[in-house]
Amino acid sequence: MHTEYGINDCRRERKHNEVSRMTHTLRNRSAEEIDAILDASEKPDSSTDNLYLLHILARDSRISVRRRAAEVLKYNLENDFNRINSLIQLLARDSSPVIQNAAARRLRDFIALCESDDRKKLLREWSMSEDHRIRKTLEMATCERELM
Repeated sequence: MHTEYGINDCRRERKHNEVSRMTHTLRNRSAEEIDAILDASEKPDSSTDNLYLLHILARDSRISVRRRAAEVLKYNLENDFNRINSLIQLLARDSSPVIQNAAARRLRDFIALCESDDRKKLLREWSMSEDHRIRKTLEMATCERELM
């Protein structure tokens, strides 16, 4: 007999296996193939599928793939507030200054689209973060100069 807890465990395991398979599949694709996939993701989509894909690609070992994921994110900023915030933070924590700069551009775009309450929440969270890269990205996103 299945309990509710048992069913949820099965769902989590299935989701974990799905993520593992997708991540493995994407890592074995060339940067050009991933670029073609991301080209299709440049169309704004109310589903979270694009965010799911971008989150996986933002963790890719190749800087060109992570940079492209950050670029495509601008077409998906009107989706789930928390998931976008999490994805931009992931990009902001990247070791590459190129990706951190791309994260600052996306954060600037995201701040501009947020409603007042969400914007306040976002600015508070980022400015009070213990991670200096998060605070630096916020500083870059809110400064007047043009981001490269």
